[in-house]
Amino acid sequence: MEAMAREPHISERTCIVTRRPQPPEAMIRFVRGPDGALAPDIRARLPGRGVWVTARADLVAQAARKKLFARSLKTQIETAPELAEEVDRLLEADCLQMLALANKAGVVVAGFGKVADALARGPVGALLEATDGGE
Repeated sequence: MEAMAREPHISERTCIVTRRPQPPEAMIRFVRGPDGALAPDIRARLPGRGVWVTARADLVAQAARKKLFARSLKTQIETAPELAEEVDRLLEADCLQMLALANKAGVVVAGFGKVADALARGPVGALLEATDGGE
């Protein structure tokens, strides 16, 4: 008898704004802090029940404006009016920290010639390009 092949389990979370299920990597988790304020959980590691919002500033702002966090967490919760900007700042800081760690590990390549050589050798994990860079 043939063993049935199991399909890998794909984790999904439902956005409290769009009500669409998505993988957690495409979303931001929020939790209620001990002080009653809403805390963005960028790394999705904080304890407690969390709610998920698709990682778009307009959807985070809409969730705060429509008080969807309080409804989903089933409790009164304070949401800062500049929540979307705070999430943007936290994501930017997290990305810079990851880039710094990759640089310390020696896997970051900088400079036109070195980057061109790395791209010619094969696939790269990510390519960051300056907005004012030339063609």
